Amino acid sequence: LQALHMLPQTVDWLSFPPQQYLLTLGFKNKEDGKFLEKITSRKLPVFT
Repeated sequence: LQALHMLPQTVDWLSFPPQQYLLTLGFKNKEDGKFLEKITSRKLPVFT
């Protein structure tokens, strides 16, 4: 559950595809998490 805080708060993490969520869980390093957060925040569409 440590990886949850790395996900963008503007995006409901439950809406993430399983592979995307698992990929996020794979990043243990906080720097990698922030880097992934920037990518996901920019590339993923807004779930509304």
